[in-house]
Amino acid sequence: MLSLGANLLTSLSDGPPIIDIQRNYAFSATLFKTDWNFSGVSTYGSNVLQQGASVLTSTFSSDLYRYLNPIVMIPNLEYISGLIQKVSQPQQNILTKDIELGPVTIQVPKAITLESFQITFIEEIMGSVEYFWRNWFLEMTGKASLTFLEVRKLCLSFLFTRNAQGIIPGAEAPVNAYFYPNVLPISYEIDDWDKGGETYVASTITFIRIPKLPDLTKPTTAAQTYMANINNGIHP
Repeated sequence: MLSLGANLLTSLSDGPPIIDIQRNYAFSATLFKTDWNFSGVSTYGSNVLQQGASVLTSTFSSDLYRYLNPIVMIPNLEYISGLIQKVSQPQQNILTKDIELGPVTIQVPKAITLESFQITFIEEIMGSVEYFWRNWFLEMTGKASLTFLEVRKLCLSFLFTRNAQGIIPGAEAPVNAYFYPNVLPISYEIDDWDKGGETYVASTITFIRIPKLPDLTKPTTAAQTYMANINNGIHP
């Protein structure tokens, strides 16, 4: 990795740095989904290959979701990703607590928080962004049972890439990437429609990051060991 030492940077009084500064508009962002849960598809596997999309559509309509399925979602996610205007990147914080050691008070870590973040989309003339997210929320909060397992089925993946200009002549090149595997939209805000306005319409979607939670229906290793000790006459 390139290190910016004194020989590469000049002082502010001498002018701009030798290496160009990062531009906040030079980025790419993509929402996508690859971990579809194909419950029931194995039953229809041979039929899908023989009869094509019509059977696949009916399969998802009956067993999963009418709108949230690969046939509809894959092209729609790709399209609205091209309308992303602004991203407030997910932040991660370490919470601390105070501990008193005699006359001294110190801070020690106690938890990690995954903050929500927002993506702003520019609306186009067909209103595709608003239509997309309205359908998403209607189906996600209507038919689906909102358990944690179900919520994870509805999560998207988000890839954000910082780009730089000047590395490749006439083009932007990615310099680093951030991948968030399980993000879930929890709210959306659409700009007011105003006949007296002169600006474009934007939609802001708030996402949260869903961690991989343990299966609490199964006993943990510690619990299994505890019960085995009791069965063997070993009491804590």
